[in-house]
Amino acid sequence: ESDVGLGLRLAWRLSRNVALEGELNRFPGDLGAPAFSRARTEGLVGLKAGRAGERGGVFATLRIGVVDVSAAPEPFACIEIFPPPLQCHLAAGEKLWAMGFGAALEVAPGERAFLRLDIGDQLLKYPGPVLDGDGEARPDGFWRHNLRVTLGVGYRF
Repeated sequence: ESDVGLGLRLAWRLSRNVALEGELNRFPGDLGAPAFSRARTEGLVGLKAGRAGERGGVFATLRIGVVDVSAAPEPFACIEIFPPPLQCHLAAGEKLWAMGFGAALEVAPGERAFLRLDIGDQLLKYPGPVLDGDGEARPDGFWRHNLRVTLGVGYRF
């Protein structure tokens, strides 16, 4: 599913072309029908490196962090089987490891303000044993790829 949220990213430029970044995002909407998660919060840290010019730049990004999946907003009915469906496991609330890599494009219309578009692959490590979304039994934890697209507005101090 697609999800919309709000976030805050802070960066410390080590050089013109390399920065350390920290990011905190909140996705307040329910996930699933019926909802197995009330909201998600993710915290990520990593590197941004690439080519910066006067009016923007193109960068590669690499991040690691945690995604906190909040418990279901109301009781979530699950069938009593082993392994349980992934949604049933997540409905109780779960913290998932996250890792991502991608590309970022920054465009600076002025001296300090800029627009940023990030497109990448975010991998989430789900717990096991569970039945994944395809009905496959996963005895151990497993990683799943997710397309991640973010658009932001920034200001350089």
